[in-house]
Amino acid sequence: IVLLLISFTLVTSTSGNFSLATFFLHSLCGGICVMSSLYIFGYVLQLYHLPFRIQLPKLMNQPEESLSLREFWGFRWDTVVQQILKNYVFQPLTERGVNQSIASVATFVASGMLHVYPLWVAGLSFYDAFAMMSYFMSQVII
Repeated sequence: IVLLLISFTLVTSTSGNFSLATFFLHSLCGGICVMSSLYIFGYVLQLYHLPFRIQLPKLMNQPEESLSLREFWGFRWDTVVQQILKNYVFQPLTERGVNQSIASVATFVASGMLHVYPLWVAGLSFYDAFAMMSYFMSQVII
């Protein structure tokens, strides 16, 4: 679902027309690229810190084995950023009595801002920034 939403945004925003075959090809290729690059990035970081005897947590926890979006985002995808968002957004809100659903929305807004803001500053159009932010907000609804 995640990759399909990303692919749909890319296919419709870059070509102006929509082809189902192109849509699924973008989804497959994009998914393989994202998963591979994040796995490699995590392992390279671990290897780099090995001589200094610094043990880093695993970046990914086999996200391809997720059975739900909750499991994917909450336990398997980018566990380092997930832990930061949990510690600094979700838990402080719930400890202050905010409903867990609202805290979840706030956490996804923070995650979206982490992803969108640097790209927007680098020149991403408002339309594309809005599309990316919409993607993050749709994850809470799904």
